[in-house]
Amino acid sequence: MLKSISEKEREVEAMIAGAEEEAEAEIQAARQKAAEIVEEARRGSLEEKRVMKERALEAVQEEVRRSEQEYEENLEHMVAKAKKHVSEAVERVIEAVLPR
Repeated sequence: MLKSISEKEREVEAMIAGAEEEAEAEIQAARQKAAEIVEEARRGSLEEKRVMKERALEAVQEEVRRSEQEYEENLEHMVAKAKKHVSEAVERVIEAVLPR
C-alpha cells in the first residue's frame, strides 16, 4: 500500500511537471504571438505613415507643377502685354516725331 501511494505521488508529480511544461510552452507561444501582432501593427503603422508621406509629396509636386504652369502662362501674358504697350508707344512716338 505504501508503494502504491508513493507511485501515485510520483505519477501526480509527473503530471504536475508535465502540466507546468505545457503551460510554460503555451505562455511562450502566447508571448511570441503577441510579439508578432505588435510587430505587424508597427509595420502597418509605418506603412500608413509612408503612404501618407507619399501622398503629401505628390500633392506638393502637383502644386509646384500647377504653380509653374500658371507662372509660365502669366509670364507669356505679361510679355505679350508689354510688347503691345511698347508697340503702341513706338507708334505714338513716331506720330509725334514724324509729321504727316
